[in-house]
Amino acid sequence: MGRAIKPACTPQPTTTHIANCNGLIRYPVEGEYEPNRVTTWLVKTSTSNPDLELDVVVQGVDIEECENTENPCLCDALILYEISPIGVLRENLRLCGSSQDDVVVSGLPPNFILAFFTDYIDVPGVGTGFEVIYRPSSNGTRTSTTTEEPTTPSPSTTTEPSSSTTTRPPPSSNYTTQCGGLLSGVSGLSLMKPSRNERCIWTVRTPYRARIKFNMIEPTTNDPDNNVRIYMVYSNGNLHEYTFPMHRPSEVTLNGTMAWVLFQSNSTGNGFAFNFTAEPQYDNSILAYEDRNTVVNDGDPAFHKFPEGDGLYRNLEMSSLVFMRPTSMPESQVEVTITSLQTQRGERGECFDVIHVYRLLDYNSEDVFNPGAHITKLTPDAGVCEVLPSYPYYMKAHGILILFSSDAQGRSEGMQLYANLV
Repeated sequence: MGRAIKPACTPQPTTTHIANCNGLIRYPVEGEYEPNRVTTWLVKTSTSNPDLELDVVVQGVDIEECENTENPCLCDALILYEISPIGVLRENLRLCGSSQDDVVVSGLPPNFILAFFTDYIDVPGVGTGFEVIYRPSSNGTRTSTTTEEPTTPSPSTTTEPSSSTTTRPPPSSNYTTQCGGLLSGVSGLSLMKPSRNERCIWTVRTPYRARIKFNMIEPTTNDPDNNVRIYMVYSNGNLHEYTFPMHRPSEVTLNGTMAWVLFQSNSTGNGFAFNFTAEPQYDNSILAYEDRNTVVNDGDPAFHKFPEGDGLYRNLEMSSLVFMRPTSMPESQVEVTITSLQTQRGERGECFDVIHVYRLLDYNSEDVFNPGAHITKLTPDAGVCEVLPSYPYYMKAHGILILFSSDAQGRSEGMQLYANLV
């Protein structure tokens, strides 16, 4: 254990400024953190969206505690400060100790500071640091954010009391009984009771993770018309397909941070359930995403702008937009027209940031260039980086899937599209 005494020398400061609305902060990247340091991260997203609310998730800490039991975070501490619109700092959360439990702070203002203070004493075997994810809040409305100790903390995790409270909300967007939708988190579950002519696509996202384990925990029937296919999606536009056996429980671990899971049937089955769990390996090549999974209903055409709001898309982004017909209208098709696409391009017109477009085939049809495929690609292998309003990009199918991918430099306005049912 460390001791709460005055350092013999001045701590060395390090500051990082971040503007992305999603991010992973892991410190240190490997090994143990250094003593006698003050390291800060300023996350400032208000420039692109002043009304944005953020959720901050501390996914694990290993930070030296003091022997002072009344104030064990006097030696080394991770502190979260929220920044008011007039620039006033308020301490929201203070952590030290060791725990792998998530600590969630919801509804933060768009700007905050994460500060990590260490004293000059280096305790061997203690101090692998912390991992923090921040992302747009699922609450949707601005609320005052407060903090307290987690409801079920690890005995070795210490949070200093404050005048406010932090609750641990249930994980968002990681459970569904619907036909398709978004599943996001380090784990999730889908329970499905299929009927005839189902075509369902779930977008599964495990932020900043490199591998996903899928379990078919409740298979359906031996009917070959009922099947579940996993398409791992990669930023270069490639898909890796895996088909689950539907007559027995099974599991598979696949490389990637995002997947499209397709279920389709021509007969009534007994229902099925699958879950997913993110493996511990991290992938920092994708730092931002904005996923959508939309059922396009009859008589309800929709205009979509990507990204939302008036801002620009982000660097190292991989986002998924899925448009599906209703299951109640199996003969209908989704018609999607991209009216504008503006991305970062090179001086000679080379594409740096692109979209890849795919279609979900009619259950009884077949792609002559890719026999047996159910999701096929419409765009060239390299993707598309420009669509002019005078020459819109038009496609029609039972489902349209769009993948947006950006590199590490340069941003632009993204795309506008129109979706309706025909």
